Amino acid sequence: MINLKKIHIILLIFILSLNVSANKAKLKELFDFGINVYNYEFALKELNDEDFIKLIKNNDKIDIQSELIVNFIFYSSKKPDEAVDKLEAEIGLGYLKGENIKNVDFLFSFIKFVKVYFFKDKFLADIIDTMREFKLLEKLYENDPWIYVINALVLYTFSTEKSMESYELPFYDKIERAIYSNFQESKLNYATANFFKNVGLRNPSAHRLATVQYQKAIAMAPDNKVLKIVCLKNLIRLLEVYKISSVEAPVWLEELIYAYTIDIDPNDAFAYNNLAFLYATKMNRAEDALKLAQTAYDMRKEEASILDTLAYAHLVNGNFEEARKFFEKAYSIDSKNSTVLKHISDFYLFLDQRELAVKYLNEYIKIVKNDNGAKNNLAFLLALLDRELDFAKSLIDDVLSDDKNKTPAYMDTLGWILYKQGKYNEALKIFENIEEEEAEILIHQGLVHAKLQNYEKSLDFFRKALNLDSENENVLKNYILLYNMIKYNLKDPYFKEFIWMD
Repeated sequence: MINLKKIHIILLIFILSLNVSANKAKLKELFDFGINVYNYEFALKELNDEDFIKLIKNNDKIDIQSELIVNFIFYSSKKPDEAVDKLEAEIGLGYLKGENIKNVDFLFSFIKFVKVYFFKDKFLADIIDTMREFKLLEKLYENDPWIYVINALVLYTFSTEKSMESYELPFYDKIERAIYSNFQESKLNYATANFFKNVGLRNPSAHRLATVQYQKAIAMAPDNKVLKIVCLKNLIRLLEVYKISSVEAPVWLEELIYAYTIDIDPNDAFAYNNLAFLYATKMNRAEDALKLAQTAYDMRKEEASILDTLAYAHLVNGNFEEARKFFEKAYSIDSKNSTVLKHISDFYLFLDQRELAVKYLNEYIKIVKNDNGAKNNLAFLLALLDRELDFAKSLIDDVLSDDKNKTPAYMDTLGWILYKQGKYNEALKIFENIEEEEAEILIHQGLVHAKLQNYEKSLDFFRKALNLDSENENVLKNYILLYNMIKYNLKDPYFKEFIWMD
């Protein structure tokens, strides 16, 4: 249900439309919050290197922030060493002309840091000297939190160098000084957020710290759409880190992304849709999910994915007929949509409408061929319906050939199919290799032993099943029947009352 691609497209259109009509004041705002003006995604074709230099040189409020400088250095030229020299010369010229450029000492030190770190062959010997310069700058500008922000960045960057292993690099201490200073400005929170985002590449726990700082930045400048856009862009990048590493993303991060997307563009139906699905599936907020899903539907009534989410929201609210109506409408619009097929088959499984579940599962596995859970469900349903047993066995054989962990549910399905085929001894061998004890698996084992007339073993498995599922009336009846048969040595005709639970 998460459609990050569509969110990216919407953001791109919004930002490009903003840039076309931007004046110099607006450009300054863009630079302040780190949009990479030379990045191919957010290119400002009407702005050239000379314009950028003028903007920096004529600005009397150049703050100590990494985004502004780094953007220029790494996106203004394919030859970053020349870009550094150019920036150094222009700042030096402005300084000599007496222009009001703040913290010029820092700017020169930062340029030196860039040279040291990114052009190591020429400047590697200057690492320790550069660190000393930043330490001195902390004393000169002890009330300026920007010094600590960039010093933290420098220390963190140098901490990746083998030559720095013997040095203490307390970059967290530096960033904390910036965060807990009395200096209140959204750009500072944004810069610290970017710092934590970078740290998160090696320590994912920093992602939460980055998110908190992005939120604080927005809270301090709630009307600044540029800030919201770049924060959202960075939050999406954090989410993509989880996707690339195959680690489940925290729900608070997904929720924040969709909420900010709605805030930036209240007409984005897919943002409402994604947030609704998140609330319905991961956050146990069924009523909120339904309201958001309805909002998305009101905007896009013929979109299969939105209809699917609305159906799912009705399902978790217990509105089964409404859920059925919207699932079927989603299917009628896009019968090849794998998400719709998966959810509609799960819906009919939930209602125990097996024929319909089989229909949609069959269509689903033709599209998504590697979903072992779906193939297992289809194989088990076919066994319950006592039909296409050879096909059902081929499905579960395929699943087990791919399953290195011998998942108990999959093994149980194979045993159940063999049982339905009348291959009781083969089924018993499968069940004996299942280590986990679940009520349904124990019941199946009890039925197999009953077919083989191993009544005492069958009684034992039904007793264990009752311990896990005491309200199952059929299990209780079978247990009582087997107990009386064994205790009173009753004959087989009494066994005709046994419930096979097929």
